[in-house]
Amino acid sequence: RLAGEAGVWDRKEGLQGVWGPLIERWLDELLPDDAHVASSERLSLLVTPVPSLGKTRVSNFKDKDDLIRCNMASVHLPWFLDGKWTSTFRDQAHIDGSFLSKDHHYVPEESRAQQRAIITLDWTEDPGMTTEFGDFVKLVSKDGIYGMLNQGKAYAAEVLEKRGDFKELPRL
Repeated sequence: RLAGEAGVWDRKEGLQGVWGPLIERWLDELLPDDAHVASSERLSLLVTPVPSLGKTRVSNFKDKDDLIRCNMASVHLPWFLDGKWTSTFRDQAHIDGSFLSKDHHYVPEESRAQQRAIITLDWTEDPGMTTEFGDFVKLVSKDGIYGMLNQGKAYAAEVLEKRGDFKELPRL
C-alpha cells in the first residue's frame, strides 16, 4: 500500500529517495505507542556515527520516536533512502550500522555468555543476496520485492532454523 501511494512502481528510480520515508511511516503505523518499553534491553540496534565511522550499539529507547529514529539510522544507506548523506539520531549524524561492522560490534565477546538469545540478521550472510553490490536496492517491481522476501524466508528456514539460531525464541 505505502509503495503504491509513493508511486514506487511507476518511478524509474524505484525506491531511491523514497524508501526511507516509507520505512519510517511503516514503523510508525506498525509499532504500538509503547514499543520502546518492550524493546528496551531486549533489542539492540547498531548504528555508525559520522564522521568517526565507529560503532554504537543502542539498547535503550526514550520513546517510540526514539526507537524509530534509531532504526532509521541503523539502516540508512547514504543518498539512497532519502537523498541525504546521513540520518539524524539523538542529534548526531549516522549511517547504516552494518557498514564496516564485525561480529564483536553486534555483541561483545564478554557479553555473549550472558545472553539468553542472540540473533543477528545480516543480509551479507545470505548467499542468495550476494549479487553485485547494491542490486537489492534496485527492486522496482512487486515480484522483485516478493522474491527478496521469499529468499529471506527460505534462508531463515533452510539455514538459520536448522542451525538453531531461533531456538531461544518463544514459539508463536
